[in-house]
Amino acid sequence: MTLSLRPTVVLAGSGPTYCWNEANNPGGPNRCSNNEQCDGARTCSSAGFCQGTAREPNPGPKGPTYCWDEATNPGGPNRCSNDTQCDGARTCSSSGFCQGTAGHAPS
Repeated sequence: MTLSLRPTVVLAGSGPTYCWNEANNPGGPNRCSNNEQCDGARTCSSAGFCQGTAREPNPGPKGPTYCWDEATNPGGPNRCSNDTQCDGARTCSSSGFCQGTAGHAPS
């Protein structure tokens, strides 16, 4: 048996660390057409609504599973005053912009 110590990142679909802003769904907030449009372990019901358990905001330490919607930052999209205002493993540059590798959140 092989044991992997790498963090698990959910790239699509639902799971406890899957990050998705349901407010921006095409059909309206919390409306969905598939599980990928629901945050965390929530799934898309047959009636087209996200149901179940959403992820905890920003679970774990800053890294690939850290989820932040940079578009909502006080200084404007992708502007930042600290690393926690940048998605995934991105950091805040000295000029106040998020830089580096974003997490797994769809854009």
